[in-house]
This record gives sequence, structure tokens and C-alpha cells, in this order.
Amino acid sequence: MTPNTQRIALAALMVVASFVTMPVIAADGTAGINANGNGTGPVDVSGGDATDGGTGGPGGNTAVATTQAINGPISVKADGGAGGDTTSAGAAGTGGNAGNIALSVNNPVNGEVFAAADGGHGGTNSGTGSDGTGGSGGNVAIDINAPVNGDVVAVAAAGKSASTGTAGNVSITVAAPVAGGVNASVFDGGDQSTGSVVVTLKDGASVGTTIQVNPEVVDSTLAFNMTISNKAAFDAANAALASASADSGTATINGQTFTWQGFKTIQDLLSFIGQMEANRARQGSVMADTRYLACRPGTVIAYRALTGIVFNAKEPDSKAFFHVGDMDGDAFKSANPLGWTVAFTAAKPRSTYQVLDKAGGVVASCKG
Repeated sequence: MTPNTQRIALAALMVVASFVTMPVIAADGTAGINANGNGTGPVDVSGGDATDGGTGGPGGNTAVATTQAINGPISVKADGGAGGDTTSAGAAGTGGNAGNIALSVNNPVNGEVFAAADGGHGGTNSGTGSDGTGGSGGNVAIDINAPVNGDVVAVAAAGKSASTGTAGNVSITVAAPVAGGVNASVFDGGDQSTGSVVVTLKDGASVGTTIQVNPEVVDSTLAFNMTISNKAAFDAANAALASASADSGTATINGQTFTWQGFKTIQDLLSFIGQMEANRARQGSVMADTRYLACRPGTVIAYRALTGIVFNAKEPDSKAFFHVGDMDGDAFKSANPLGWTVAFTAAKPRSTYQVLDKAGGVVASCKG
């Protein structure tokens, strides 16, 4: 079996859900498999361009995860194909809709990380008919879990035409150093772009230049979801975010300065967790000098701290714990991007809380 055949066979075994492939990125920055199955070049599942007024092909859906260090850039594309041009009295071809991309960077990358799911451009009518409609952008999700020596770029734009499709949605989560900037674009050609952008900064994140989104996006959020072990630094960071402008600003958190531009909303998901509590949260262990609530099942740990009652839960399909959020009286402050919440359900004979998943299902009940 040739190395190329081995890569193709491995990628074929990694098909998941509705996604076309989960390619393995080779050490030289090339993909183990692409749309043609030839094992070279960037990951590209874009639709084909049309001719003679035909409709452009739709982009495919793909999930990509690195498995080793990458000595070069990463490029993933799931664009729709362009609509065909025509000279007839009818409309030119419609651009294909883009596919969806899920890209997980789990190993260092020596270069740019780029993902695009753009709708195909509508065809041009050079006769008496109309130009074709542009295709819609897809959804792009990028998770940065290892250092990137370059920019992180995500694009989910609508195809251009006299009649433009809708833009897609972009989600970028950063939990490691990024030497360059973080850039998101969901442009659809209008003054107020459809689509949404969410950039989430987590523990371990740093960004060398600017975090930015094109200003036409109406629904754009920059979320700071980090833990801080110093109470004075925690208070200072909260104050900085509360007074910051979402359109343009800076904030220093855990010694890292973040600069952003073009957002509509700043979301403060910062949480204070003392050094002893941080160790306990990482290890998932119980320490004798902390006042804990009784939680059943044991996939949730809750204890009293300066910020109120802290709730940590075991990640699905993992032994690691994540910070769900804090309860101050009956008010819950979320610290997680999964949509989990905590509800205060009873005061007597002991205070009772329920940890709920995004769908409202009860994960655990805690009393204390």
C-alpha cells in the first residue's frame, strides 16, 4: 500500500455524521485527502462552476482536525460554485450554496489558518435577461487549541450578484497563542449583513495583533471566557470590559492585552477561581478545607467561594472538568459556551440547585 493510499484509507475511516470527510493534515501542511481523493493540496470540497446558465454546484460539508505539528499554513474551503453565464432572455445561473466547515487545530501551526465557505457568484447575463442569484454562505467553526504562527481567518460570505444570497455564520474559539490577528467576515453586500460572528477567548489565549469583524455584521460578539486567580485582577478585568466599546477597544487579562475592532457586543464570562480552587477544578478532586455541596451524580462539583457557589461539571465524553458558572443567591452567571445553566429550586430544608444542559435536561442536583 502506497503512502498516498494509506492516507486515503485513514481519512475514509474518519467519516463523521453528515460531514463528508475528516481529513488528516500532513506535517508539510497538505491534506491527507481532498475532494478528488488525490492526497495533495489544501482541503477543498467546493462545488463546481456551471456553464450556459446552469446552477453552480453546492459546497460540501467537511470536518478537519490536525493530528501533528504543521510546518506551513492550513487552508480549508467549501465554497459554492459560480452560476453559469448566459446571453439568453432568461436569468443567468444561480450560484451554489456553500457547505459547512468545522476545523480543529490541536497541534502547532507554522503559518496562517484559513477557512472559507463562500456562496457562489451568480452568473452574468450579457443579453436581455437578468443576472443569476448569488449562493448563500455556509457556517465556519474554528477551534484553536495549539499555537498558530500567523493569522486565523474565517470567511462565510454570500455570492455576489445583482441579487445576493445570505451570509453564513462564523464561530472562532481561541485557547492558545495566535501570533497574528483573528479575522472574521460574513459580508453579503448589504449595509447590514446577515449572518453572525462569535469569537470566544479562553484560558491560554493570546492574539498578536487585532481581533476584528467586518463592521456590516449586525450580530457579532467577542466573549471573554477565562478564569482569573487574583481577586484584584478579576475586579479590574471586569471593570475594563464593562467600560469598553465593542466597536474598538483593548483589555488586559491574565497579562495578555487583547485589541479588537468592529464588534457589536462584548460578553463578560470571566470567573474568579482562587489558586487552591483552580488546582481542585483541574484535578477534579475534593479538598478538605473547602465547603462543598452534595451533588448527585458526581459529574458535578459545587462549592462555596468569594463569588458565591461555584459549579464545575465533567465535560461530556471526557475526564476533564469545566466551569459551568456561579450562583450568587438565586442569580446565575454563566462561564461556559455550551449553554448550560444552574437553577435555584428550593431554600428549605436545604438549598437545592439543578444543573441543566442546553436543552433544559437535569445533569445533576446539588444540596447544601
